[in-house]
Amino acid sequence: MLAEFLTSTAALPDLMSFWNRLRGYLREGLGMDAVRPLLRREADGDRVDARGGAVPLERGGARERVLSRETRALMVDEALAREAELLSPAEAAWLRENPTALLLALRRGPELKGALLLSWPSSREQLGAADLKLLTSLADQIALQYENLRLRALAGGSQAAPSDG
Repeated sequence: MLAEFLTSTAALPDLMSFWNRLRGYLREGLGMDAVRPLLRREADGDRVDARGGAVPLERGGARERVLSRETRALMVDEALAREAELLSPAEAAWLRENPTALLLALRRGPELKGALLLSWPSSREQLGAADLKLLTSLADQIALQYENLRLRALAGGSQAAPSDG
């Protein structure tokens, strides 16, 4: 299923198509309820979702440092439990207001390109170790494909693409 997803996204025409395909894949394959990419807007470096909507997650903060160095996903309940250490008050409030269970780093090598915020229905059991491992391995491929499509969009001038980071 993973190979099929990666093959099917290689020829997508734009970033929005990519994010929509990813949402469908994660909903169908892992029962995700919400899949929300967080990216860095090229113009000012602010954090935005795939449609360019502002997200109050600070750039360069402790949460980003953890996502940059950890090889595992960050559970939101863990981040909220360590709120004073990892999150600003605005970040904590936003995460509480938005259905998010997991922050999955999107990295290319050591560089943080963004993150996926994931959640699943409350009726679903927590993700198991195998699902978390799959998501973590998928994250690097998602980051690579995102970067390829972002660069293609910039080269073609077809859309304003959020940057990496």
